[in-house]
Amino acid sequence: MILSPSTAPPPQLRLLEVAAGTGRFHTFIKDTWPSMRTVVSDLSPFYLAKARENVRYWARLRRNVSSVGDSSSSGSSGSARGAWRGDVDGCGVEYLQTAAEKIDAPDGSFDVVGPCMSSVGLCTCIVRC
Repeated sequence: MILSPSTAPPPQLRLLEVAAGTGRFHTFIKDTWPSMRTVVSDLSPFYLAKARENVRYWARLRRNVSSVGDSSSSGSSGSARGAWRGDVDGCGVEYLQTAAEKIDAPDGSFDVVGPCMSSVGLCTCIVRC
């Protein structure tokens, strides 16, 4: 997968968080860039369900303070290599159940890619290309 270099504003960027787990860190990403279109990926359907729950909680809190950013969706469809879960929550977040090494996305699909491995105390997220 090749990343596309960009100086575009956050609403025009697309971020992929690899092995996102429960999505707790993803809520921090959305706090900082609420209008950025993002994809949460993880192999575990249980972690993805928890990630969706955490993003919904983030959205409820944010709506109480202001409004949720751009909720546009790319309208991704199913893939033989992973199950795209779409932006059904209106938060600009898509969910992808797949192994990190099997993410099936065309070159240039993401402007920012970052794994977050908080369980081992290592967080190497938000790599701007």
